[in-house]
Amino acid sequence: IAKKKPHIIMVVMDDLGSNDLGLHGTGIHTPNSDSLAQEGIYLDNYYVLPYCSPTRASLMSSKYPIHTGVAHPLPADSTAGLPLDLETLPDLLKRGGYQTHAVGKWHLGYSKWEYTPSF
Repeated sequence: IAKKKPHIIMVVMDDLGSNDLGLHGTGIHTPNSDSLAQEGIYLDNYYVLPYCSPTRASLMSSKYPIHTGVAHPLPADSTAGLPLDLETLPDLLKRGGYQTHAVGKWHLGYSKWEYTPSF
């Protein structure tokens, strides 16, 4: 019997400090986040950048932002975006037989349909 591939859900929470989660005993009520962390794989040793676009570019490409062309936040009226020829995590997952879907804040390019996660 073939083993089923695991479901992968990646949640990026901007501007969230580790003391903002109830699972750390802070007294803050975060049952949904706590449940995801307790039932899945919780990454607790990582580095992010102080801005959303470079962090997302690194997460999607596994490269430092300076190597993606997205080293600063991309405002909504920017014509820049994550390079279209850059292989991303969703590209790798699709090649592995997964379906991918993005919900929420993107901040990796808006000026062309190809920059959006729906392309």
